[in-house]
Amino acid sequence: MYYRNNNSSGGTFIFILIVVLIILIFIEHIHGSDVYNNGICTYCGGTYEFQQAVGHQYLTDYIYVCNKCGRLIQIPDYYPPK
Repeated sequence: MYYRNNNSSGGTFIFILIVVLIILIFIEHIHGSDVYNNGICTYCGGTYEFQQAVGHQYLTDYIYVCNKCGRLIQIPDYYPPK
């Protein structure tokens, strides 16, 4: 008879799940910095100014507004004013 070892497969699944979550968080961070574009609006060339922070249960998103065209972006990273 063949017996399956359930302990190793459960540990492997949890490890893969943790790695996938870390990769997704890293991708989210990269996307936020691309959207922010060093504080320069990609549509009109104005600068983004911090508007407000929106808190969720486990994370906070930050809203920035372009001072020329009024475009809003919401990203998970806070960039302090220079």
